[in-house]
Amino acid sequence: GLVRLLRPKRPSGRKKGRKRRTNPITALLYWVLALALAFGISYFVREYCFEIVRVSGDNMYETLMDGDLALVTKFDYQSETPQRGDVVAVELGGNQGYVLRRVVGLPGETVEIVGGETLINGSKLLESYIGLATYDTFDGKTLPSGKYYLLGDNRTETNDSRSSQIGLVDQEDIVGKVRWVIW
Repeated sequence: GLVRLLRPKRPSGRKKGRKRRTNPITALLYWVLALALAFGISYFVREYCFEIVRVSGDNMYETLMDGDLALVTKFDYQSETPQRGDVVAVELGGNQGYVLRRVVGLPGETVEIVGGETLINGSKLLESYIGLATYDTFDGKTLPSGKYYLLGDNRTETNDSRSSQIGLVDQEDIVGKVRWVIW
C-alpha cells in the first residue's frame, strides 16, 4: 500500500519508455511557421536595420579596399541627414548593388575642385582620408535642395559625382551609413 502511494500514477494507455507521437502535419506546420518567421525577421533586419556589403573596386582606396566586407546601418538617416565626411551606401537603381562613397558637398553648398583640392563655398576642405589625389579641375556647382555631392577617397577614379553615371545624389537614394569594415 505505501509503495503504491509514493509512486506516481502512469497515464492509462501508455507504457513506460514510449514516446508520445506527434502528428506529422502539426510538425510540418511548426517547421513552416519557424522558417517563415526566420525569413520575415531576416528581411526586416536587412531592409530597415543593417546589411553587410562587399566592396568592389578601388574608388574608396585606402579607407575601403576591394573585397572588404562593410556593415551598412540603414536607420541612421531616418531621423537625421547625411553629414560631410560620412561614407554612405547609395542605390543607383536597377540591380547594380550599392555604391560606397564619401559625402563631400551638402545641399545649398558650392563644390569645386581646383588643382586637386576640394573647395566648399570657396574654402579648402581638409581631407586626411584621401588615398590617391587627382589634379583635375571641376568647375563650381551649387547643389540644389536634397542633393549631395559624393566623391571616392581615391580621386584618380572618377566614378562618383564628377561623372554623369552617378552625378548629384538624391537623399532618398542614400541607403545608409558605412560603419565598420568587418573583414
